[in-house]
Amino acid sequence: MNKLCSATLGATFLVGALAGQNASPASTPASTDTQTYFWLGLWPDLIIKFDPVTDEIVQSVKLRHGLQWGVRLSHNQKEFFVITDQRRKLEVLDIEKGEVVEEHDFQEEGHIIRIRSVMEIPGGTHWYVNIDRIEQKLDHFVIQRPQWLRYDIANKKIEESTDQLPEPIRRGARISPDGEKWHVFGGDIKILDPETLEEEGVIDLTTPLYSGMGAIRPSGEDFYHSRNPDAYRMMYTMTDPVQDERSLFGVVDINIKDRKVEGVTEWGANPGYRGFFMSKDRTVGVASTTGDGRGYERRVKLVMFDLENGKRLRETMEQFSPRRQLTAISPDGKKLYIGGAGNHFLVLNEQLERVKTVEFDGDMYGFIFVVDG
Repeated sequence: MNKLCSATLGATFLVGALAGQNASPASTPASTDTQTYFWLGLWPDLIIKFDPVTDEIVQSVKLRHGLQWGVRLSHNQKEFFVITDQRRKLEVLDIEKGEVVEEHDFQEEGHIIRIRSVMEIPGGTHWYVNIDRIEQKLDHFVIQRPQWLRYDIANKKIEESTDQLPEPIRRGARISPDGEKWHVFGGDIKILDPETLEEEGVIDLTTPLYSGMGAIRPSGEDFYHSRNPDAYRMMYTMTDPVQDERSLFGVVDINIKDRKVEGVTEWGANPGYRGFFMSKDRTVGVASTTGDGRGYERRVKLVMFDLENGKRLRETMEQFSPRRQLTAISPDGKKLYIGGAGNHFLVLNEQLERVKTVEFDGDMYGFIFVVDG
């Protein structure tokens, strides 16, 4: 799932600083003119639209079949795919309409079907759906191997069932920003035709750009959220050439059009921060540590950065209850949201001071998606 609490906006605070050093046409950020909203789930069966300007719910969408078991944002950021009905159905929530517009039923006579996940295929006409299948015998059950279904969305038809995804896209595959190809991350970036899965090109990340440099290993999500068809900007790690027991980290610009690394900014030893988030204009970023202690004694450091010069602005130690964590930053970079569990956001201002609590009528599921419009 494209989740903001984990990989959806993970490791993004360095982009503003890099933009000033390695600016290029291929790395032009998307427009910041549109309104940005948070979408999150509330127990038991609501997906809500939250305005981070007013800190109010502006829309609630009730799912058709109860409790959700997983949510994925579509590649074009126009739909959510929601697993419901005891993991037997996929509901399609149209973001612009603010309602569920389709449902896809994977029930099978004589079997118990449980949907694990859904994965879009480039082109937008098919999904790969990962399921568990349990055969119902007269006096016992037979647990079968998990399967991947190639599914025709328009015709609601399973075209193929296999034990695994095709080998070329089994690890590290994502849809290219233009929505037309597979990009497979792992060493270099391989560009694959979505139908034949044949390799059409490679973006070299392993050949050193200079003496003593190691392979570039991109991680986390694209800072442009697949809205720039010509470029990726991502965090990367690299083995320190001198102290090989530690890793270096920084930001890499990858030119998709010309299939090359366009710029690398190294920021030194990886400090172990997690949950990096940035403002919409990429001028302010915030990160947290994994925390020390357990349960209600768990203390976490929050750090805010000026992304125009890379300097640390301020930091504070906070005590979070279990499963609570840094979850989001407002588009203007002036508010931080602590969530992930419970029925409320804890809101901090840009001075990292607690200013208010925003309560909801149900517990949050933990995921947050940041969507424009």
